[in-house]
Amino acid sequence: MPLIRVLPFYMLLLAACSTPPDTTALDGDFDAGPDCRDACAAGYRWALEEEHTDPVKCRGEEEFARGCRKAVDFQKPFGS
Repeated sequence: MPLIRVLPFYMLLLAACSTPPDTTALDGDFDAGPDCRDACAAGYRWALEEEHTDPVKCRGEEEFARGCRKAVDFQKPFGS
């Protein structure tokens, strides 16, 4: 069989076997843990994106603030 007739088959086979691109490459940086989901994870993500290192910026007692404080603790594990 000529190569020109088989080439489309091989291209479809390669496309079907390939994995989609990883568009959530940064999600590994935003893993707040299994006990922090939804609003807590949003606060965690926000604090990391804004590079907050002061827990004072994480006001409140709701889940968003808890996630923010977790991110600050993650960025400054020794409190310095």
